[in-house]
This record gives sequence, structure tokens and C-alpha cells, in this order.
Amino acid sequence: MKKSPQLILIVLESTEVELVEKWMSEGHLPNLKKLKEGGVYSRVTTPAYISSGCVWPSLTVG
Repeated sequence: MKKSPQLILIVLESTEVELVEKWMSEGHLPNLKKLKEGGVYSRVTTPAYISSGCVWPSLTVG
């Protein structure tokens, strides 16, 4: 049986993304910066009228 590739998903919910990106560029979050540079990085936004809890099932099961 073929082994599936491993996946680590790091979600920073309710985070000021601009601050996190600033802190990464200033060297305050070096490990997070390495993960971002060596993997896939994306911002996910939820429309204001939808609870963020509705997004999780789609994210985790497709």
C-alpha cells in the first residue's frame, strides 16, 4: 500500500495577519517564517455573514 504524503496544517484564526507577517520579517518568528518559506502559505477569508466554524468541515474533509 502506498504511503500518503504527510501534511501539517497550521491555522492562526482571529489573528492580525499583518502583524504576524511583520514579526516574521523582523525576525521575531523565525520558525514560522521557515515553515512559510518552505511550504505553502495562503490567507483564508470568511465572508462576514458566515461563521468561521462553517469553514472548518470544508477545510478538513474537502
